[in-house]
Amino acid sequence: MNPKQETWKTRNTIRKKGVEALKKQYVKAEFMNYHYYKECWSQLHKKIQERKENYEARLNDPLKSCTAISVSLNSNTHTPWQIEKTSEIIQLQERLQLYEQQLANIDMWLSVLSQTQQEAVIAYIIERQCSQLEQAAHQLSRSAEAIQKAADRAIIKIVRLFL
Repeated sequence: MNPKQETWKTRNTIRKKGVEALKKQYVKAEFMNYHYYKECWSQLHKKIQERKENYEARLNDPLKSCTAISVSLNSNTHTPWQIEKTSEIIQLQERLQLYEQQLANIDMWLSVLSQTQQEAVIAYIIERQCSQLEQAAHQLSRSAEAIQKAADRAIIKIVRLFL
């Protein structure tokens, strides 16, 4: 084998290992962001509900919804405030869908893991943010090494199946 070909194969192998490491890092980061995504989803959901309630209240309040200018009875005609509030709600709903998708992906990843792997990922990565390994091990009545291995295997499995 000539040296140029060997160098190319070595670089290709290094690059593949680098990409694999980035994929693993991504999966771990998504697991660690689970509670963040859930909190963002919850806040957006509340905000959407509030905006809808405010919209309905304003729509049904004759003092706030009437204008000096006569509005056509055509149902396709909307006042500027209606258009603004509706578009604001739609934008919030689009953002909400992004968080829903991220949470659904994480739930899907968890669903393909064995029970041991799921427990390790939840206790160590999601709940403790990859710290306090000993506490996670104590909680699950396993060794710290077993928790670490189960979490690592879970990440490798997810990378192979989904990325």
